[in-house]
Amino acid sequence: MWAQLTQIFSHISYDSPHFPALVFLINLLGETGVPFPLVMEGVLLFAGYTLAQGHLAVGLLILAVSLTGSCTGANSLYWASRVAGKPLVVRVWDAVRLKRSWLHSAETRLSRATPLEIGVARLTPGLALPLSLTSGVLRVPWLKFTLGVALSELVWLGFFGAVGFAVGVAPVDVSPLIVYFPRVVFALVIGLGVVKLGRLAWQWFASRRTNRSLV
Repeated sequence: MWAQLTQIFSHISYDSPHFPALVFLINLLGETGVPFPLVMEGVLLFAGYTLAQGHLAVGLLILAVSLTGSCTGANSLYWASRVAGKPLVVRVWDAVRLKRSWLHSAETRLSRATPLEIGVARLTPGLALPLSLTSGVLRVPWLKFTLGVALSELVWLGFFGAVGFAVGVAPVDVSPLIVYFPRVVFALVIGLGVVKLGRLAWQWFASRRTNRSLV
């Protein structure tokens, strides 16, 4: 497995097929609650920069893949919570120790929300994940929910893409650093994934030790 990762890392670049797949995975997992601090924002800045440098196909592909990945991740939560129902969603939410107030806030905002209001609410820090879950629980019409997700993502992509575009047209040449950006993203994702799995494993072992001590 390590040899395969090393081989992918050595070949990954902004125009390789691995990079769009990685971008899709980052956005999908980000919507389902797996954090990638500053990675997704960096990818959008990179997309804007490539557009400014004339690499239209690359920049537009990254933006399209980002949008598709986010919509796919949000919809996976929507349908999972719609099938599971509120009791199971609340149990899982409490198990991962997230704020119950976020769920209540999402329910309040979704009572009679339009797609535009869903999109604006998703831009509020901490509400994207609970909004996806409660939309499924409350059986918000799928088309309304998906339009709200798409609207929020277009704002998100547009903002960071515009900032990256501004960097690309600036007189400062950062292209030597940008060349290595896809590999940096790949390394960060693998590193954050290892840290996340390590934390989950530690919590699992700690809970088992606690349960044994109570027996």
